[in-house]
This record gives sequence, C-alpha cells and structure tokens, in this order.
Amino acid sequence: MKSLERRARVYQANYLLRKIGIKPLPPGLSPLRDSLKRRAISALEHRNPKSFSDVVYSPVSRLISPLNAVRRLVKR
Repeated sequence: MKSLERRARVYQANYLLRKIGIKPLPPGLSPLRDSLKRRAISALEHRNPKSFSDVVYSPVSRLISPLNAVRRLVKR
C-alpha cells in the first residue's frame, strides 16, 4: 500500500502542476522529482485525516483555492 500511496501523491502533484500551466514528467522517470513532489503534497495534507476526502482531496483543494483567487485577480 505504501508504494501506491507514494505514487498517488506524485499524480496529485502532477495534477496541480498542470493546473498552473507546467508540464510535469510522468511518475517513475525521475526519482528525485518524484520525491520532491511527494514531499510537497505531504506537507499540504491533514495530519489526522477523518475521512476519505481529507486523504484524497485535501492537498489539492488547499492549493487550488488560492490559485483560483490569483487567476480571478489577473483576469481583472
């Protein structure tokens, strides 16, 4: 399960990077980059998740909300 969890964090990081316009490398091509992505996502997640949503969506939503706010300001 740990390997799946680590891979999922890389996919979450790649999703966020694509949302801001960066084209990330797929998982597995660069162990160093994958490690950095995992650490970034781990820093954003809840320490004591109480639900599935806290585990899966929390890191993404913590970054998407500020990004959307910045996009709205830039469009003005």
